[in-house]
Amino acid sequence: MDEGMAALIAGGFGLMGALAATGGAMWGARRGAVSTLESVRAQVAGQEVAEHRHWAREQRMVTLMDALDQLATIDRTLGAAGVKLQLGERPPPALHDDYMTSSEALMRAVFRLGVWGPDQARIVGQKIYDLANRVYQSWVFWDGAMTAGLSIDTHRDAFRSRRTELHAPWSEFLSLAAQALREPEQAS
Repeated sequence: MDEGMAALIAGGFGLMGALAATGGAMWGARRGAVSTLESVRAQVAGQEVAEHRHWAREQRMVTLMDALDQLATIDRTLGAAGVKLQLGERPPPALHDDYMTSSEALMRAVFRLGVWGPDQARIVGQKIYDLANRVYQSWVFWDGAMTAGLSIDTHRDAFRSRRTELHAPWSEFLSLAAQALREPEQAS
């Protein structure tokens, strides 16, 4: 075999080696790109889930804070009405309006707690809403009896005892809200 033929055969093997290396490099590059794409997709999906959980937690936080604000206004209006009535004065219409506005807003927040949780806060919030309306009813009856010159004792006592009934669920709601706001991944 002469030197030209050997060089030609060596060149052929070199070309085949180069082609094989190019094919391997292309396969490796494609495999690397596919792996990178899969990794990015998994990361994006994980980030999407984390962002949704964060958004849901923000919604829960806003709802709980709204409920707490309404509870504070309800407590203030019931307390102010009780003081006025105890002094023999009629609570002003603005107190009735404040109570009704906050009561309706509390009910909306309680409904939203059914979506965002925690569910126990929704249950206790509903109980508070019902009890607060019973206190308000006692306020209206006490005011009506006082205005009509009738005995107020029964209505005053009902107002006070119903107001006292609010303490336990109120405390429970505050505790549930505090716990839910501290826990980053609160399950509903």
